Amino acid sequence: MHLLNLNFPPLIQSTFTAIHRALAPNTRSTYGAGPLHFTQFCDKWGISEEACMPMDYPLLCAFIGEHMGLQSGLTIHSWMSGLRSWHIMHHTPWYGDNDWVQLAHISANKEGVKHKWPLRSPISIKHLSCLCCTLDLSNQFHAAVWAITLATFFGCCHLGETMVTTAAAFHKKYHMLCSTEYILQISLIFAL
Repeated sequence: MHLLNLNFPPLIQSTFTAIHRALAPNTRSTYGAGPLHFTQFCDKWGISEEACMPMDYPLLCAFIGEHMGLQSGLTIHSWMSGLRSWHIMHHTPWYGDNDWVQLAHISANKEGVKHKWPLRSPISIKHLSCLCCTLDLSNQFHAAVWAITLATFFGCCHLGETMVTTAAAFHKKYHMLCSTEYILQISLIFAL
């Protein structure tokens, strides 16, 4: 007999907790948007809960179509990843790999291009040198700015991947500290 079919709420809760924690905190937050928007979509169109889980491929295509051109393709892709995760957590079949859904994804990417940020000029070593000359690395805030700049530049990251937006979002496992010895060594070498 399947554990989830039995009436053991503490075991079921610990099962879902173990699965849920496989995702990084930021991923859990981002993936939560998919089920939220899908639920709003179903409520708007009066789609029953039984039809929502598992979601069949025409319904997924309709969901994508509803937001196509209004959101970027990346946003819709993120929502679909959240919906897939939702299905995995509830151990239900996922039809998002269907050819129709893939074609809807392609259309959403094309229509969502207008929501992309315009291309910007690349940052060069000369820019880094100018920034370094204006910073006082004995100041903790300046040292943090310099560390984030170097990590972003040499890691080929987007700034949002290295910055912490709120104090509550900080986690020492995922984010740099001013006291990180490796970053301080790189900063001092580059400053020379």
